[in-house]
Amino acid sequence: MSSIMTTSLKTDRLVAGMAPVLQPGLFVFCSVLHHADNREALAQAHGMQVEDEGLSLILPRAEAHRLGLTYELPMRQISLMANVPLGGVALTAAVAAALTHMDVPAYVAAASMHIHLYVPSDLADEALDTLRSLQRDARERLAA
Repeated sequence: MSSIMTTSLKTDRLVAGMAPVLQPGLFVFCSVLHHADNREALAQAHGMQVEDEGLSLILPRAEAHRLGLTYELPMRQISLMANVPLGGVALTAAVAAALTHMDVPAYVAAASMHIHLYVPSDLADEALDTLRSLQRDARERLAA
């Protein structure tokens, strides 16, 4: 079996085994630079990234609003319920390609247990449908 076929088979197995779940609520990306409520914001964060310019957080929109933080685009979180090794990139690449094909932007947050996608709230249903279709196609290829 060629390495391309092996990679494709591994990718299909990962995609077929994922279960995309749309999480409740709206999320926003915020910066907490020089803000008085850094500790409270950190306690509410669903994700965090240290950048050259400072600290960026993924927060529930209601919490960001309550803390007086600025944000732009409300996002929905889709969790890919799949056990993916941290070194594995195939699932993320397949998902990103499928969403890009549908013109759905996605921000990826990889955690130790699952991969989480943040998509614009008005495109969440389309993103979920795309991921389920991707999963269905992979399952059909594996069954063939």
